[in-house]
Formats: sequence, structure tokens, C-alpha cells
Amino acid sequence: MSDLTSFRLYQDTRYAVEPWPFTEDWRAVVAEMPAELPNGTADFAQFCPDDHYNRTHGPLAHAHSSVRSEMAVYRAGEALIILMRLWDGTPLPERYAKMNGDGANVLFMADTQSDEALYIGIDPDGNSLALHWNGLQPDSSNTKMGTPMAPAVCYEATACRSEGCWSAGFRVPLVSIPGINGVSETIAFTCGRLWGEDFEHSAWATSLVWAPQPAEMGTLYLVGQQRTERLYLRRADLAYDAETETGELTLTIGGLTEGEAPLVKVTLNTHATPPATPLDGTGNTVSLPWALENGSNYLMVQVGESRTVTFNCEKWSGHHLFPKYPSSHPLPEMESLKAHFRAWHEAKEKIYIEPGIWSNLIMKAYGYDHNCAFIMEPYALACLYLDRQPIYLQRIQEACERLVREQSPNGVFLCYHFSPNPQPFEGGAFGHGSASEALCLGYRVFGDERYLEATKRAASVYHLYALENNTNYMAFVLWHLSELYELTGETEHLDRAVWYAKYGIIRGMNPSGAYPGHNYYTAYGNITLKGLAKLLRVLPAEHEFYPVLKERTLRFTNQILSRQRASGLFDGCNRMYFGYQHSVPGLYEVLRALPDTVSALEPVLIAMLNAQPAFSYQPEGLDVALMARYLVEHAAVRQ
Repeated sequence: MSDLTSFRLYQDTRYAVEPWPFTEDWRAVVAEMPAELPNGTADFAQFCPDDHYNRTHGPLAHAHSSVRSEMAVYRAGEALIILMRLWDGTPLPERYAKMNGDGANVLFMADTQSDEALYIGIDPDGNSLALHWNGLQPDSSNTKMGTPMAPAVCYEATACRSEGCWSAGFRVPLVSIPGINGVSETIAFTCGRLWGEDFEHSAWATSLVWAPQPAEMGTLYLVGQQRTERLYLRRADLAYDAETETGELTLTIGGLTEGEAPLVKVTLNTHATPPATPLDGTGNTVSLPWALENGSNYLMVQVGESRTVTFNCEKWSGHHLFPKYPSSHPLPEMESLKAHFRAWHEAKEKIYIEPGIWSNLIMKAYGYDHNCAFIMEPYALACLYLDRQPIYLQRIQEACERLVREQSPNGVFLCYHFSPNPQPFEGGAFGHGSASEALCLGYRVFGDERYLEATKRAASVYHLYALENNTNYMAFVLWHLSELYELTGETEHLDRAVWYAKYGIIRGMNPSGAYPGHNYYTAYGNITLKGLAKLLRVLPAEHEFYPVLKERTLRFTNQILSRQRASGLFDGCNRMYFGYQHSVPGLYEVLRALPDTVSALEPVLIAMLNAQPAFSYQPEGLDVALMARYLVEHAAVRQ
């Protein structure tokens, strides 16, 4: 059995803009798109949402898009014309929630150092808008990116549906691009596409979901591309087989003339392919096998006598774990865990402001996630496995009563993270899934049927929650439905959880186990890891999705383990908070789902619980309660 995914490791995004090649008006060309676009390219890959101040990683491997898109850029006088052809993809074999709509978008900046950009988007029906993005080069993580509407005179756009695809066209006067002057020879550019079937986001150079990374924008050459070399590496792609942990590297060469066969020198880590890989003169690609090593893999490629291109591909196994800083200390005693939990409880009591609400801030609306479920969960686990104190039970009950009382009539728990007046599933399943999981835990503690009925009502409204491109938002669905399936045995919950995982959550994970962009941060990774592991635990081993889910969960676990520091905590990799460390409680769920990982994970969890960072640190209540659960269940297994 093969588990094959293709990734883009490198792409040359220098693009020479050609004069408008058609006699017809650009709108007529969009309506009758030719079979081939002169100077067109289909070099699109999947991108995850990104924060405009994300400085945690450089370019990472991006999975190939599952749907084909093409683009070409031309100059007509003092305007640019961008044509895009967006092919229909294969419909998902199952649908458990509504679809999003398709969209195409383009982004222009004067250069990669600019603080402003012009964004234009359009859908297949021709509905378009333009935004003047600003604040793209922030000085801190608190810098806000503005997205005011741009004047209508900044652009023209049109779209047309045809057999098997739809086309989009944009005409943009050069003077509409912020910072462009009459002598500009280059423009920073990217374009992308949102596919409604599963809301996959693909792009040519860098992400357009949430924000681009300015340093990764492509370059449009307005007066012909000025290359220092004729031959160059245009793309490097990896077909990665997760089952065998091997791959095939394909290099695409640009600038070739017919019949030309230059040498392509390749070095994989420190191993050169002897002595070079020749093209055969009949094509522009060369392929070679590659057995990736765990950790960073460095590649150097030289085409003929051109400059050497260097890039990196991190890979981690999905079959064996590699702990970095395991502890040699013994497992803790229950009495010490009780003391740790009491200390955590006393700290939380200081921010307990109303029944079912914890907050150290005055807010217009208190969420069901940070202000309720996230803090209730440790209490529930403590009462089930550690210390069933009356005050802990009271806090659980008050939280559950609040959730039952404030659940929307249709069953949705609104997410107040971004707005005091949110719409259902605005903010994904962040509020909804975490609150619904909390009710499952409340039912486990009290056996109150009202809590079970409330969480089942919450499960009945996921048809309103379309697949999206923010991985951790969807992972909250798995928190909820995995727990609910275990409680009820109702397979509809398992089937829906698998659907979100298969067609949304594992999409975009690269060979390193990481997700590019916003979901690279360890805190968001913990959310996703917990969801995948909870689903893996309840999924029957004979289920067709089980091998893939297990491999992705272990691969992701290795990525997290690689971030552990000598303190016992994990590098947060969070925006600009360099050096920030925290625990990763999702690792407990991995160990629970895969008990045979005990020799690798138990010492890691002990190190995390006994963490000794440079700052004042008290173990989190969730980590303490999860360790208590592990001790209880582990003791039961040994007996």
C-alpha cells in the first residue's frame, strides 16, 4: 500500500511580463479563453493561512494543489492584465457539511519591503472587490494589518464559467499599485485560488489567506527578465511515500533550448549524486530517488554553470518516535499531583468572576473556550482521576450549567473570540467544539442527561460548518465528536469526524509533520495533535483511514518532540515571541491512543511536568490532571 503525497520544495518565482498577445479585448479573451495561455504557468501549490507577522519559519514544503489552476500576466500600455483559468476538481465522495464558494485573487506590492498592497478578488459569478492592505511590515506582534476598501477606479475584473472550468481576468493600472512610479521595473506579486469543494487555498508564490509573507512574494519583470544565467532551476518537487519514508525528487529546468542536455549537479545533504544527473535532451525534467533523513535535509542544485540553488526539506518519521529531552526521573506520586493541582486551582480562583466564567480581563462577551471550557476540562479530569473535591465539582457544574443555559436554540455555541456578535461557526469550531467536548466531560463526571443532550444537539449542526483552510479550527470538531462517539457509540459522529480529518485537517501537513503559516505555532499544533490523537484512539484499527491517520499523528508528534528544550518545555515558535516555551498536553492523547509509544513518550511527559525553565513556572492544571489519568489507566493495564 502506498501513501503518496507530492510537495513543492522550491520554485523560481521570477516572471517576465510579456506584451498583450491578443487582438481581442481582454474581456473577450476571458469569455473565450484559448486552449493555451502564452507565457502561462500552472505552478500552484497548497498554502495554509498565514499571519502577516509570522517570522517563525522560512519557506517550507507545500503540498501540490489537488485542483489545477493557471495564470498569465501581460502588459497593455500602462496597465497589467492577469488571466486565470481555474479548473474544476474531483468532487469529494462524501459531503457532511455545506460547500464554500470558489474564488480567485491577486496581490500587488511595489516591492517586498513595501508596507502596502493592492488585493483584488473575484468569484465565478463576477462579484469582485478590491482592498488596500497596509501594515504588512509590522514592528511587533501587536501591529494591526489594515484592509480598507480600495476605490473602484483601481481595477476592472470579470469572470466567465465554461465547460470544466471558470476563468477570471483583472485589469490593473500600474498607478493603482501603492508605491509604483513611472520608472519601476519590477513589482512584487502573487495570485491564488480558493476551491469551494474543500476550501483548499492554492497560490503561485505566497499565501493570500489572511496575509502574505512579503519576503516570499514573486517578482514581475515589467521590461523583460534580467537573468544572470540562461539556464536555471525552475522547480524542485518531491513525491513522498509516507509508508516507506522515501521519495522521488523531480527537478524542472528553465531556459533550455531544443535538444539541449546540460548536466544537473545535485547534492542531498552531504551526498553528491555521482558525478551529475544529465538530461537526455528530450525534456526539461530530471528525476532521482531520495531517501530522506529524519530532521533537516539540505539540497544543492546547479544547472550547467548557473548559480547553485540551496534549499531545505525537513522530514520526520510517521512510524518511529525520536524524543529529544526525555527525563530519567520516576513517575510522580498522586499526592504531589494533588498538591500541584490545588496550587493551580487557587490561582484560577483569583480570576473566577461569575459562575462558569474565568477571566483576568473585563470583556464585552466571555467566550465558551478560553473563559470556560479550557479551564473546566482540568477540573473534570481531576475529579475523574485525581481528587474529587467539592469545590472542583462545583466549578464543573457551574460551567456546564452555563453552557446548557447559553447554547443557541439551534445547538450552536458561538465564538466570541473575534466579535461580541458572531455568526455560527465564525471562528471555526473553536468555541463550539471546545464547549461541546466540555459537556461530554461534564456528563462523565455527573451523569446528567441534560449535558449529554446538549452536546448531541451541538453535534447535529456541523452541517453548517464547511471545510476550511485553518487546520486547528477544524480540529475542535475532533475534540467533540471523538468524545461523543466514545460515549454513545453512534457511528454518525465517528464518520463525520473522519470526514473533517481526511479532507480538511491532514491536508497541507508536509513531510516534517508541520503545517506552514499560522498553524506552525506549537500552541495551535497542540490543538490539532490532540484532535488527531483523540480520533485515532476511537477509530477501529481496521478502518481504511486508520493507517493514514496513525502515520500523520506520529509524524506530527515527532515535529513537536523536535521542539522540546532542555527545560522540559517546548519552543512555542509563536509569531515574534522568540524564546517562549510551554507544555504540549496533546502528547498525553497520543500516548493514550498508542500505548506502545510509552517508552518514548513517558520520559518526555515526566520532563514536561517537572519543567525547570528560566522563568517562574507552576505545572498547568491540565498537565497535572492528564498525568493523573495516565497513572490510573497505566496501573489498570499493568494489573
